[in-house]
Amino acid sequence: MRHLLRILLALVATVAMAVPAGAAAAVPGPDPFLYAAHVGRCCMNHDQFINPGQYLTSDDGRYGLIMQLNGDLVLYGPAPCGFLQPDDCPGPYAWWSTGTSGQPGNRVVMRMDGNLVVYRPDGSTAWQSDTHVAGAQLTIERSGRLTIANSTTGALVRELAPARIPAVRPSTPVDSLYAGDALLAPPRGYNYLTSSDLHYGGVYHLLLRADGDLVLYAPGYNVRWSTHTAGSGAKSLAMGADGNLVLLRGDGTKVWASNTWGYGAYNEKRVRLRPTGELALELTSTQSIILTPTKRPTTIRFGQTATCLDADNSGGSPIPDGAIVQVWTCNGGNNQYWHYDGRAFRADGLCLDVEGLGNGSRLRQRTCDPASQSQVWHVPGDGTFVHNLSGRCLDLPMADRSDGTRVQLWDCLGNPNQQWTMW
Repeated sequence: MRHLLRILLALVATVAMAVPAGAAAAVPGPDPFLYAAHVGRCCMNHDQFINPGQYLTSDDGRYGLIMQLNGDLVLYGPAPCGFLQPDDCPGPYAWWSTGTSGQPGNRVVMRMDGNLVVYRPDGSTAWQSDTHVAGAQLTIERSGRLTIANSTTGALVRELAPARIPAVRPSTPVDSLYAGDALLAPPRGYNYLTSSDLHYGGVYHLLLRADGDLVLYAPGYNVRWSTHTAGSGAKSLAMGADGNLVLLRGDGTKVWASNTWGYGAYNEKRVRLRPTGELALELTSTQSIILTPTKRPTTIRFGQTATCLDADNSGGSPIPDGAIVQVWTCNGGNNQYWHYDGRAFRADGLCLDVEGLGNGSRLRQRTCDPASQSQVWHVPGDGTFVHNLSGRCLDLPMADRSDGTRVQLWDCLGNPNQQWTMW
């Protein structure tokens, strides 16, 4: 894979295209696909269906057709700001829908007779395509075109949504950067990674945009994460020999970094865009560090037990600044659900912080501060959660799982006291 990427870096050059005037910065927003289930790619054939909370994507993941919980069947994709240069588009944008919102429980079926029908829960018809051609197939093309056509002859029966953008993705996705590799901002060269496993919930793209922002796009071109570096002059994303991923200006000055240095001894390390949509520094087949957000908030359990990392909410909800961090029997409360953004762990709006840097230092929830190094953690993939500034691990003293036992920092020893699972 690394050789393919280096060849592309050397040979691929793109034609300069102006960023559309007024193009918005890539800001993560509501993602209609976040908790939905991916059920297919490209096409719907006869007798196939999409239930509420399920979606189908174009084969490159740029467009997604979702049966929303409100009853509307919607096609999402790159927003109009990225019409000429889709890599500069924040997304998502609803290009087409059946207009059947307000009818929760609807499902869509591709019938044997070629008619695409949205059925209400009582079996009545909320919308139909009126395409009564046996053997017809619904297709989401890479261009965003949504069609119903004869699956045997390819003859068009009905165009539901027209083409929006050219299909520009490679036939062979490149999903990793190895030491010495780089992405180059348009129009200089190869500027994106694409997740390669087609069996997960859609294809993800990590793009170094022309405006200098590094953006992780989810199915339907929803912005899952970005470095917020638009306008910075960033021209390349380089993978260093020490394991640090760095966004650089043309003069070599640093704009952003993953702060994952110190891994020079791992000869086969790579930064990989995983099929699950996470960008990870993979050191070995079993050790990795997650650099971008997890797909959804999770509990953090002690080992494989029903004991959860818990932000004390005895002072009320939302939890107050300074709340202690402890373990408690898992109960599904918001104070036990954590969202990791590749840097900090958040629960109920506050960030996981430490009282000190030495062994035995306790943890508290504090107001999230992007400039605070005491709130930065990394997840190596070996069951430990490592505090970046101290280099120490999240530790449960004496492995005491009693409700209310406070957690602490301790030297990383790899013992059972320091084994945690994102569940």
